[in-house]
Amino acid sequence: VGTWNVGYQRPFTLEEDQHFLQHWMPPGMDVYVIGLQEGVDDESWFTAVHTYLNGVKPGGYQQLSIDPYRILGRGDGAFLHDKYTEIGVWSTVEQVATGAVQVITSGTLPLEVLGSKGAVAVVLRLLHQSVTFVSCHLPANSHDERLSALRAVDECLGRDGLGFPTSPGAFLLGDVSHHAVWLGDFNFRLRAGAPPAEDGIDLLKAGRVKEYAALFDEWGFLQSLGYFEGWQEPTMSEHFFPTYKKIAGREFPTD
Repeated sequence: VGTWNVGYQRPFTLEEDQHFLQHWMPPGMDVYVIGLQEGVDDESWFTAVHTYLNGVKPGGYQQLSIDPYRILGRGDGAFLHDKYTEIGVWSTVEQVATGAVQVITSGTLPLEVLGSKGAVAVVLRLLHQSVTFVSCHLPANSHDERLSALRAVDECLGRDGLGFPTSPGAFLLGDVSHHAVWLGDFNFRLRAGAPPAEDGIDLLKAGRVKEYAALFDEWGFLQSLGYFEGWQEPTMSEHFFPTYKKIAGREFPTD
């Protein structure tokens, strides 16, 4: 499973694709699920993925048909052309032929009238289990908007957005399949408020990045509400200071 906000950029050259994708998509897997946010240029990103996989194993991978599979919109750098949030699935030809991997259904939930933020979900049958994969791009404006959007995706797609007949009562995405996998650009931020920001600055200056994240990271707050229970992020480098957009070679400010 991989996800990438490509920032309204087109793919690299074919040679660069091969070099990059071998690190992002290690070869030898039976199934690949890829989520993109702020994609552009029609199918070029998925074409690059398809070309890479079948270069590693010629004729060995098939892209599964999903409909719907994307949300189109404009704004925030995309005024002349649409950008999109989407999801794609590839499986080995053998797994598809034997029925071990199948698409059950898919659905979308736009979060903007004209924009591309929202969620695209696909439910797969993997052997004898069903798994829901959700590619999201949540609002960047505020914590409350992100939390509201997350609940809307969970409830609306779970209740009726995937086309399953449901009985009265609240259904969440985790209720419509054996497993649910969330991926995407959640736009999580560092929360303001207690403890004071000065305490956070002191922690960063002392190189105590993990302690800083535990106190200020919005991710931890959402976990306390029951979302993403049990998930643990990889250990961050002590030099990876919080930033909206990571800049190579960026130094920690001393002011």
